[in-house]
Amino acid sequence: MRAVLRGAVFVTVLAGCSRPSSAPPAPVQAAAPAPRESWGASMAEVGRRFELVGRAALAGRTDFARYELEEIGEVFEDALPNAEPPHEGHPEVLPVMRPAFLATNLPDLRRAVDARDRAGFTAAFARTAQACNGCHTASGHAFIEIPETPGVPVPRLDPVP
Repeated sequence: MRAVLRGAVFVTVLAGCSRPSSAPPAPVQAAAPAPRESWGASMAEVGRRFELVGRAALAGRTDFARYELEEIGEVFEDALPNAEPPHEGHPEVLPVMRPAFLATNLPDLRRAVDARDRAGFTAAFARTAQACNGCHTASGHAFIEIPETPGVPVPRLDPVP
């Protein structure tokens, strides 16, 4: 009796698996393109890494400072050219300012970090922060202030006098 019952279950399962479907197969849909990261999200990453560069350099952690500078360079080279520009302000200035930052400010910071020159690094950090603030002003985002002193949180959020 058990053998007959097992045989009946087997035939039922086999028949259920082999029936052709009356519904046509669902069309294969192309994957939706990944949403572009926003310029603001990329800049928030740059700000965090810029703060870390300053803290690392002051602590004498040259390898870490170099690493963070490389990461900032990757954001400027890879992420920002493909990022969704801001919808407010003057985003038209950004494509011109991005390569200038890459060509001037990052090499300046790298030289100071590599030389382990604290005074030179502090000056390069201040010049870079000024460049950041200039870009923020030109693009209509002057309220995002980058401190010129290494080791201070980025962005500046001190109380307004």
